Amino acid sequence: MNWIALLLALVGGAGLSVQAGVNAQFGQKVGAPVWGTLFSITITGIALAIAALILRPQIPNVAALRGAPIWLFTGGLYGALILLVGATFAPKLGAAFYSSTVIAGQLVAALLLDQFGVLGFAQHDISPGRLVGVVLLVAGVIFIRVL
Repeated sequence: MNWIALLLALVGGAGLSVQAGVNAQFGQKVGAPVWGTLFSITITGIALAIAALILRPQIPNVAALRGAPIWLFTGGLYGALILLVGATFAPKLGAAFYSSTVIAGQLVAALLLDQFGVLGFAQHDISPGRLVGVVLLVAGVIFIRVL
């Protein structure tokens, strides 16, 4: 197991909860969650541009995108959706309930992506253990909200 990747995934997950609160506060400051989200995405673009200048990755082959399926361009839409939903609803729902709900949604989708081996993911059947894990996470969401 790559422990650095695992640690970074945990930090990234924690960052989603923090980011929802920061974007909500930003949106409140400027007048609407959509503006907080727009500023967040703009800052993300600037940060990635700086990272590209520092890391100097291979120049992208933009010409290779000609004829690419349209769904390849939807990743940014999902990013905007999660940021806007977080900025809008996380403060109302609370960090724990919002974050656990996002994680439960991620895992349900991940099970399906793995089951069918789509979007470049290796195919992994929905096993009883995987199913129980997701059911327990969904139960966790309910416990966080109800209890």
